[in-house]
Amino acid sequence: MHSKALHLSVFDDRYRTLLAGVFDALGLAGNIHRYGNSCFVMAGLVAKILRSAGIESAVHACYAAVRRDEQLLTLGFRDANARSDPLDGHAVCVAEQRILVDFGLGNVRRYGWPDFWHAIACEIQPGRTFPVSLDLNESDSITWFDGSKNHCVSAIMDELRPVIEAAFVRYRELARA
Repeated sequence: MHSKALHLSVFDDRYRTLLAGVFDALGLAGNIHRYGNSCFVMAGLVAKILRSAGIESAVHACYAAVRRDEQLLTLGFRDANARSDPLDGHAVCVAEQRILVDFGLGNVRRYGWPDFWHAIACEIQPGRTFPVSLDLNESDSITWFDGSKNHCVSAIMDELRPVIEAAFVRYRELARA
């Protein structure tokens, strides 16, 4: 299921294998298709899955700028000059304070480029969570910026907790099968 669906810039084989497996299982459970446009659900779900595997992880509020050549698409920005999603905020999962996991990139595919990745995971520079920039290929890049001062993300996460719990139960059922 990988090809251009999952971009892994993670160098530790243990985390690469785990994240690829989580992505595949979420795909089989229908969660990538069902919730891929909701970064909040996906960040909360991935954080919960990783914690259940004994990996410290948390949801972080952020904003993201996605570039393809000279075009810009933003996630979470309130910018009248850029095409962006309607919510003020974006969310990612940060694992072990060293890996950023963004499985909620469906709006890039929806509003920008249908051939963009469904999910990205990359190393974080030690001691510095944001900004994180990643060149994906010769024309695509993404930069995540700190959104910790955005208080609406916490309220959104609280509201979505039942959805995340239900998706996690479905994930666990399929993971056991």
